Amino acid sequence: MLHTTRGIVLRTIRYNDKAVIANIYTELFGLQGYLIHTGKNKKSALLQPLTCLEITVEHKTNKSLQRIKEAQCSPPFSDIPYNTSKSSLAMFMAEVVYRSVKEEESNPELFEFLRSSILVLDEEQNNCSNFHLAFLVQFSGFLGFFPGNNYSEIETIFDLEEGVFFSGKPVHANFIAGEPARFLSLLMSNEINEHTTLNINKAQRKELLSALMNYYRIHLQGMSEVRSHKVLEEVMG
Repeated sequence: MLHTTRGIVLRTIRYNDKAVIANIYTELFGLQGYLIHTGKNKKSALLQPLTCLEITVEHKTNKSLQRIKEAQCSPPFSDIPYNTSKSSLAMFMAEVVYRSVKEEESNPELFEFLRSSILVLDEEQNNCSNFHLAFLVQFSGFLGFFPGNNYSEIETIFDLEEGVFFSGKPVHANFIAGEPARFLSLLMSNEINEHTTLNINKAQRKELLSALMNYYRIHLQGMSEVRSHKVLEEVMG
C-alpha cells in the first residue's frame, strides 16, 4: 500500500553503485530506512542532512528496508546548503537525532518540532553560533530528560547526572558552573528562535556543547558517540 508522508533526512549510506540506504524520520512511521535507487536521476541531491521531503512510500510492517516511489523537497532550502556554518549545524543535528530516536512509530509533536527547527535555521538571517545549544536543550524535552530549571542566586551549579541545579558541587565531575550554567538556564527558558539573544563567547559555547553532549550520553542509554560535534566546534568558533 502506498502512503504519502513528510520526512526529514538524517543519514545516507552507500548500498551499491546505484543505490543508497537513507534513514528518514517520517511523520507517519517514525524512523525508517529506505532503499533508494539513485542512478542517473540525481535523487542523491534530495538526501542531504535535514532535507525536508514529501515522499510517497510503499510501507510494509516489520520490513527493515522500505521503498520510496516518489520524493520531492518540501520546502526547498534557501540557505542551508550554501552556508558553511548552517550546513555544519545541519550535519550535527541530523546525527544527534539519528543517534537519539529509534522509534518506528508516529510522533507528530516531535516531527513538528524538528521540522520547525530546521526551517528556523534555514531562514535565520543573524548569527547562528548558539543554535545547536538551543536545539539540544529543547530536543531533550522530547526525549524525556529536559533539565530542571531551578537556577537561582543560590542554586548555580548544574548537576548533569541529576538534571537540576544545586548550591554545592557534587562528588562527581559531571557538572557545570559559572556563566555556562547561567546560560544553560536561559536556554531552558527561551524558545529556539531566541538563540541570537544570548552573548555566549567561544570558550563558554565549547564548554556548554561538551556538557550537553555528556548530558545526552548520561540520560540516553546506549547512545553512541556523536562525531560531528568536533567539526562543529571548529566551524562555530
